[in-house]
Amino acid sequence: MLPNAPAMTSTNHYTALLPHTPHTAALAQDFISSVLSVWGIDGAESDCHKSLSALLDQADHLAPSTVQVSIERLPEGSVRIEITPGATQMRSGALGNQGPSPF
Repeated sequence: MLPNAPAMTSTNHYTALLPHTPHTAALAQDFISSVLSVWGIDGAESDCHKSLSALLDQADHLAPSTVQVSIERLPEGSVRIEITPGATQMRSGALGNQGPSPF
């Protein structure tokens, strides 16, 4: 279970704010897997987890207290994963207002 409930900023964009701990990567992977499942995207989990691990490794060098993880479903059928080290609150960005989360 994620410490802070993920927010659905649109049907194609989800964001979670996670504490930066030794368990952050596992929490982020669970979050990404859940969103991919909601979207019905099969077969992308391994590639997404590899990309996520690389992004989190880069964030580790900054030693943030929190990490915002966002995933967006793009029109061409791919997904984009974004990491924001040191976020203090979830940003909904330009994609819309926060709505109810299916998690």
